[in-house]
Amino acid sequence: MNNINFVKGFFILLIVLGHDYQITSQVEGLFQFLYRFHVHAFLLLPFIFPIKSTSFSFIVDRAFRYLVPYLFFLVLSSVFFLILKGGVLFDFINNLVLAIFMSTPYFIKESSGFQLYWFLPALFSLTALRFLAVKHNVFVLFVCVIVLLTPTSFLGDYYRYIPFCLIISMYIYPMGILSSFLYNHRRNNIVAMLSVIGFLISSYYLHIENVSINISVYRFGTVLNPLDFIAVLLCPITGFISIFYLSEWIFKFSSIIHKLVCNIGSYSLIIYLVHPLFLQFFYKLLEYIFKYDPIFDANLTTRIVGFLLAILVPIILMKFLIVKFNIKNYIFPKGRFVKT
Repeated sequence: MNNINFVKGFFILLIVLGHDYQITSQVEGLFQFLYRFHVHAFLLLPFIFPIKSTSFSFIVDRAFRYLVPYLFFLVLSSVFFLILKGGVLFDFINNLVLAIFMSTPYFIKESSGFQLYWFLPALFSLTALRFLAVKHNVFVLFVCVIVLLTPTSFLGDYYRYIPFCLIISMYIYPMGILSSFLYNHRRNNIVAMLSVIGFLISSYYLHIENVSINISVYRFGTVLNPLDFIAVLLCPITGFISIFYLSEWIFKFSSIIHKLVCNIGSYSLIIYLVHPLFLQFFYKLLEYIFKYDPIFDANLTTRIVGFLLAILVPIILMKFLIVKFNIKNYIFPKGRFVKT
């Protein structure tokens, strides 16, 4: 379990870093590098655990577990966006309703100013696919492979209207199956070597070819360019598996660092949901107080402080406010219908 928390902690640090434009804008290629694999990890992670129930109550349970915090933070950030940017109340309500019922990155961003909340609807859709695959594995895998091989350009702008990020989930599903296989054979030295080398080679190839990936805007890579397509698939899969080896190496090197990253990983969901709001508030506050553009004028210390606070503030919020006022189970419900 420590390795799982380490992986969650490691990747949530990369996600916060990737969303902190004040840092990524200063390091050429960093943003593109992170988006080639970092958010995939949280969608691949469930595949190393078996589905615990074949009862429909399992899906209902996961709907509460994933969609209640999604709705809470979607509404919160949408209100924050309305106050910050101004706007017409009717447009606010219209955008929010569309974001709730469609739950795609496009409509989520229109409502809240952030598109990253798409992750939880996508995770729910992915869980539903895995649930269906318990009894219809070949059919689900076949359909998802077809989606994986189909260039997303064929969809045009219609991807915006496919609810709950279903296309993203179907794209991820075959990758999750392969990730599960590699994880189960991770003690094999050949698998370990191929995973690490595969990540290094695919990352280097994508870098020199300047291939941009962003699954939240359906920029997946296309089978029409086979080398790009293979590298786009290998990079997140092998990167995900490689971090398990990194976890074991860091534990041997420094158990303190390993424990710190594991502790961060145990708060990965609240960090994921809160950090964009905090970063927006933090840099707007600096802009208001010091009258400068934080993207171009902030010094290195300010950027590092902003990044660290984006990690610490959500943890403090969870430990001392959400738990203290006994609202954790309302925002992050768990185990409502099935024992997990």
